[in-house]
Amino acid sequence: MGPMIQALRVENLETRIGLQQFVCATLELELEIAQTAEEKRILALRQTQALKEWNVSQFALELLRREAE
Repeated sequence: MGPMIQALRVENLETRIGLQQFVCATLELELEIAQTAEEKRILALRQTQALKEWNVSQFALELLRREAE
């Protein structure tokens, strides 16, 4: 993969990770103020999914960085 394309992929993943961190933090705050058990359940599921996506993006970024070395 060309260095320019790889740099763009790294930048894309870094941006995605930042956005996912924001989403996780927002969901955590929403979970704290949720009123009903159903709201809490839904938010917990969304937070779990967001954390999984965050972890996948971090793993992909680490692989790209290792590939560049």
